[in-house]
Amino acid sequence: MSINELINNTFGNFNFWSILIAVIVVIGIGFFLQKKQIIIKDWEKVLVKIVLYVALPALALKSFLVDINTSTLTEAFIVMLIGGIFFTLVTFGSQFFFYKTRPSLKVSLGMVVAFPSAAYFGFPILLASFSEQKAEILTMSSMFLVAFWILLSTGAIYYFQKPLLDKQHLTSDLNRETYKYQFNWKNLKPVVLNPVLIATFIGFLLWISQLIPGINLISNSKNGLVSISRIDVYIPGVNKILEILSVMASPLAWLAIGTVVAKGQLVKALKNKIVWYTVFLRNILMPLIALLIILFFAWIGDLSHGFRLSTLVLMLMIAIVASPTATTIVSYAIAFHREQTLVSETTSLTILTSFITLPLWIFVAGLIGISTGLFT
Repeated sequence: MSINELINNTFGNFNFWSILIAVIVVIGIGFFLQKKQIIIKDWEKVLVKIVLYVALPALALKSFLVDINTSTLTEAFIVMLIGGIFFTLVTFGSQFFFYKTRPSLKVSLGMVVAFPSAAYFGFPILLASFSEQKAEILTMSSMFLVAFWILLSTGAIYYFQKPLLDKQHLTSDLNRETYKYQFNWKNLKPVVLNPVLIATFIGFLLWISQLIPGINLISNSKNGLVSISRIDVYIPGVNKILEILSVMASPLAWLAIGTVVAKGQLVKALKNKIVWYTVFLRNILMPLIALLIILFFAWIGDLSHGFRLSTLVLMLMIAIVASPTATTIVSYAIAFHREQTLVSETTSLTILTSFITLPLWIFVAGLIGISTGLFT
């Protein structure tokens, strides 16, 4: 890949601008519907339920229904390891960026920083730009997002559902909220039985089972013999059902964002320093941290001659991490009544600022991949 091709595939990418414009328009529709009170009160909560229990599980499962490529298996597992380290680090560490704020704000904005909108920004943009390498992009994005899906449905849920002590139980500072959490089945049940987590494990098992010798038994006109774990290929309706349900996730969440923002004071939010601080962490610092982790692994691979990461994979991982906040976090904030207005306003600003930051990060990643010699 030359630098000219990199520039054209990044800044001249029609699909990139189309996605961002679509996001703003859909959020605007939700804003308009709420302002004019065209829809029933609190209708965004219904949208959130559909996203959490139907659309996201379908999206998680669909992301693993791709053919496994044994020639790039080592690279795939390195990518999964990088994703595991990064998302674990930011899930449990991002709240410390807000250590001086009240606990509910610290947790909520910490999750805003930790989780990018992986499936609807960076990933489809790279897929549109490098469509001839679709198989590699699908496989590597699925592997990189294994930890993302697990932590989104466990760690994020854990933090959002931690109960607040009643004010009469506070003895030190009435302006400070204190969390307590009991590890019992009642509290763990929503995490263990989370549809997204279940779909993630099923999807990963279906994907990894393709390594079993002699399992390619199903005849397919496009790919020859495929694994019996590729249920989307030979069971009628599976692929289309997952495709229809999965695409609902972001549009419905975007409508919910517009609704919640309409209930708040967006102009006031634009003057809020902590909002812009959060946007900086999400769109600038998180990709930088991910880049340093990736470069460390690329250096180890180059030094040991054990593996090599491609420039495309580097761009893919950075594009995912540099995406604006996952709309699922807004859904959680609404569902658990945790700083929902501020979370929605901050998420909206991460989307708006990603017009500038996302293509820049993709370009920087590609430039590093081309120039350092650490990537193929």
